[in-house]
Amino acid sequence: LPGEHFGEIALITDRPRMASVRAAEDSVALRLTKAAIFSQPKVAVYLLKNMAYLLSSHLSEMNNEVLLLDVSRRLRPNAEPAETVKPEKQPVSRVIRHIG
Repeated sequence: LPGEHFGEIALITDRPRMASVRAAEDSVALRLTKAAIFSQPKVAVYLLKNMAYLLSSHLSEMNNEVLLLDVSRRLRPNAEPAETVKPEKQPVSRVIRHIG
């Protein structure tokens, strides 16, 4: 989606990124190194705030999935586990080009 970012876990943990990204159409992306981000404190605060929001949203989604799985198991303890089907994520088509 326009304005989305990726690679935030790699930035925070200093580990290789965990996923790949593919654009569905021609896109413009901005690659920011850790040094570039932290050399601009206002930019760093803005990006880290957005990353914290994104990560907390992901954590909330995973928590909801675990709760639903637990409820499902309690309602049907002897049932075969259902195949989990996740809605396809929208590809990242653009990364923020300018931070004002």
